[in-house]
Amino acid sequence: MIEPLIREDQQLARGGAGTVYQINLEGKDVAVKVCDYKPQEPVIYLQWKAETKYLNELNHDNIIKMIHFGDDKDARKLFVVYELMTGTVATQLQELNWGQTIKVLKQTAAALAFMHEQKPEALHNDIKPGNILLDKKFNVKLGDFGSATSIDKIPPTGTPGYTPTRSTLYRGNAHPKVDVYNFGVTSLQLLMKCDVVRYPQENTRRGKSAVRDDKHSEDPGHIVAIANRQPGHVVDGKLLQTGCSEETAIEITDLIKKCCDIIPGKRPHMKDVLKMLEKLK
Repeated sequence: MIEPLIREDQQLARGGAGTVYQINLEGKDVAVKVCDYKPQEPVIYLQWKAETKYLNELNHDNIIKMIHFGDDKDARKLFVVYELMTGTVATQLQELNWGQTIKVLKQTAAALAFMHEQKPEALHNDIKPGNILLDKKFNVKLGDFGSATSIDKIPPTGTPGYTPTRSTLYRGNAHPKVDVYNFGVTSLQLLMKCDVVRYPQENTRRGKSAVRDDKHSEDPGHIVAIANRQPGHVVDGKLLQTGCSEETAIEITDLIKKCCDIIPGKRPHMKDVLKMLEKLK
């Protein structure tokens, strides 16, 4: 039984899909996500089913390892146990230097390229800084597969600001090019060291939330629109000071802007994104 091992003072994170705790299971520190569900509200259950399905099927160095999963029907709780990580890109964003940043981008791209090579393609549908987990050496483990699906199944839900609008989806269905867009927006945050997908000054001026606006690339205050208006490159000064050359800054900016193209068909495939990233130092 997992529930007796859970302590509130060991809470690591809380989100819409559940609460994550650190526990000691059979002498090993691990992370467990606990989800409350109601039979009349099946969304949480469906997310749990999707996550356990894909984590059980996908085996890659940069995808989080699922150790155990189960449910307590009497308590109406669902559990997923994972290997324990030390942080996320969201919590480490401002601290990452160039070497760590390019490592995160390459390893995230590698995980997505692997998923897209499956038959049928496996799609994450919710790439964002909080779902890119990191260990002590800044190795990536892609997490939170509650929105995962296969190609053409259903329109992806994702997170406002990261998932493209219906007008920029691939025929309105789940498709690898949606993951490419998610990756592009997240990459811009890493390169620009911007904590949110809308700039704070734009949010204040317009009186809108930093994370709930879902006009995305059509909105002039969205990070993609800001990047597209910026000539040259968008790489933050800290990354330039810690090893990113001007030439590399221009190359990676051009690549990531292509990932965020409003026309899905113009976005590169993740395997090609990975190949281009691997050439950068």
